[in-house]
Amino acid sequence: MLWEKTKEKLRDELAGNIFGLWIEPLECAQVEDEKIYLTCPDRYFSAFVAQNYTEIIQEKLTEAGGCTRQIIFNQPLHKKSTRSSA
Repeated sequence: MLWEKTKEKLRDELAGNIFGLWIEPLECAQVEDEKIYLTCPDRYFSAFVAQNYTEIIQEKLTEAGGCTRQIIFNQPLHKKSTRSSA
């Protein structure tokens, strides 16, 4: 719920193409007392968003949730494919 409120605030603040490319793909994996874990498609995406959008994400996150949280960008765990014995 916190991340959805934050995304709405970001949608209002950022240009549509920026939001769609860099914010929309982020998913909230977990919220703790002082941390929020956001899942990114890959490490390059994570690095770019962290470098360019952490400040505005932090600002809107605080507006939505009333307190400052540390943002941690993660990459999804990819399941290794299993080969069937033939």
